[in-house]
Amino acid sequence: MLTQLISMVSLNHSASTKSKHSLFGASKVAADVMVQEYGRYFGLKTCCLRGGCLTGPNHTGVELHGFLSYLVKCNLENRTYNVFGYKGKQVRDNIHSYDVALH
Repeated sequence: MLTQLISMVSLNHSASTKSKHSLFGASKVAADVMVQEYGRYFGLKTCCLRGGCLTGPNHTGVELHGFLSYLVKCNLENRTYNVFGYKGKQVRDNIHSYDVALH
């Protein structure tokens, strides 16, 4: 499924890394550069998947980590779900662990 999705999306590889970053953002840029250099050094095709929220069948949802499974848990238990993040928005992408590991 992920492979099909990626083949449908046109990726822009010309984005600059020279803008301002948070410490967290800088660590993501560093990971991207490390993967690119590793591939260049060893002659490998590389890809850096930076999913912000991996989920799957064994994911234990707790309040500050794994918000998708925690949201379902709150719903099933009729509990209040608190939104954390930028201006009260849950800013996270989700990808199933099978889509990362098997493709």
